[in-house]
Amino acid sequence: MASLSTLDRPTGRRAQNEAAPERPVRTTWNGLWRVPILERKRTEAPTLSEFDPVALEFRGIAMRFFLGYLMFLLAGYAIFDRGFAWIHIPKTPIFVGEIGLGLSMFFAAAWTDKIRSVMARSLPLFVLFAFVMAGLVRWAFDFQAYLLDSVRDAALWYYAVFAFPVAGLAVAHKNLLGHLANRYRQMLPWMALWAPFGVYFGRVKGFDYGPRVPDSDVSILAHKVFDVGAHGAMAVAFVWLMPRLYPNPVKRNLLVGMLLFGMVFSGTQSRGGFVAGVAALGIGYLFFVDRAMRKRIFAGVMVATIMVGSVAWVTDVTIPGERDVSARQFIANISSVFAGGESEQENLSTTVDWREQLWQGVLTNITRGGDLELGAGFGRNLVEEVDGFFVGGEDGEVPEFRSPHNSHLGVASRMGLLGAGIWILLWGSWFWALMRRRAVLPRGCLPRATIEVIIVGMIAHLINAYFDPTIEGPFVGIWVWVLFGLGAAISVPGVAEADTPFPEVGPKADPSRTPAERQGPKAAAKPVVVDATA
Repeated sequence: MASLSTLDRPTGRRAQNEAAPERPVRTTWNGLWRVPILERKRTEAPTLSEFDPVALEFRGIAMRFFLGYLMFLLAGYAIFDRGFAWIHIPKTPIFVGEIGLGLSMFFAAAWTDKIRSVMARSLPLFVLFAFVMAGLVRWAFDFQAYLLDSVRDAALWYYAVFAFPVAGLAVAHKNLLGHLANRYRQMLPWMALWAPFGVYFGRVKGFDYGPRVPDSDVSILAHKVFDVGAHGAMAVAFVWLMPRLYPNPVKRNLLVGMLLFGMVFSGTQSRGGFVAGVAALGIGYLFFVDRAMRKRIFAGVMVATIMVGSVAWVTDVTIPGERDVSARQFIANISSVFAGGESEQENLSTTVDWREQLWQGVLTNITRGGDLELGAGFGRNLVEEVDGFFVGGEDGEVPEFRSPHNSHLGVASRMGLLGAGIWILLWGSWFWALMRRRAVLPRGCLPRATIEVIIVGMIAHLINAYFDPTIEGPFVGIWVWVLFGLGAAISVPGVAEADTPFPEVGPKADPSRTPAERQGPKAAAKPVVVDATA
């Protein structure tokens, strides 16, 4: 007969759990609350799926497909903008952005554990999930009445889904930051080279100039000039804040000059994009710790601006268009910003008056119609309801767009005070988390430089979204939410450590060389230490 002590003794898994000592949980302050550190080293037993070769292959395929298509998508939007966004499956409303959204769902199904792990430790991602759910519930009530129009307007929130798989990708990929930095570095010369041509064909010549995208009425060369300034600011900040990737100062300065020229060229056609880019670059300039470098950059930019501006003003080189491309047109655009929109040129003052009337009309309709709390929803043409018009159109003509010419106002008008409150909390928590994480990272490391570049790019896009409904479109909206997801993941301690290596560039990146040759002769002289406990 078993004794009482034997019966009371726990057996099986319960005995193992009670006998095993409690593992201490390491926590750290992530800028919002104390959270467990997200360890990259395994601290728990592998799951069943990790022993299954089919599951492992599925996860690997999902990562390769999603990452490859994401790079293709971001490069196409940054360089070719609107014309690239209209590439789609013929006779269907499935565009390249929606295909990428489907691949993100494919990745999320394979790496759900990584997405959940980073979401549990990130307040910005949690708030973003609340924003998406609020938009989804509001859209569900409007779909039956407005069908496809409601889906088009819902792009304001459903492109935000990209942020979650990107955050999970930052956890699953061993060196995502180095991979993204290298790909972005390779893309910048092409973007800098094409930017002036994109502005010329897309605005000076007009959206209708050039061949059409198959199965559409949109020109392949169509380009929105607003986006050139925002993308250019982020690119310049990348070159400035990651000088290790540009060891040749001549090539680095030449690339910066090309990017700034593209921003100025777009500034002759659009004030909003240029103002957004300059404001964001001012923030990036403050990120510099080296005061000598600040002085050199400031002096170089000022000298180049004065020289090029003087030559352009004296020679009066002009490219005719709806708004001429010239130094005088650029000065008129900038002066109209400080003059409160008033300008000697009628088309400049007209756009300011038009925006003010449109914004005021949308807000008035939302307030009087009883939609202040939950918004007007998705599917209604808010511009047509206030007899809106677009510049260059005729009286009574239906406007090209459906929402107020302001993405932030678009959130407030379509999702009401509830959506606007979540929107403010969303960006407040995101910037706070990134700045807190930046403060604890050492200067010059890849994660800190990446955070600074992301902040500059996001500020540029958010300011640009005040003048143009950019976040509703895939060519900027997907960029915004990818940056959001990547920044939210980096702000979680343990995802990107300070020792994350920069990608190798120049002769060191030659794959035919041995690791010792890549590191140089000094590394070969160091003794090799072997861990006897391994």
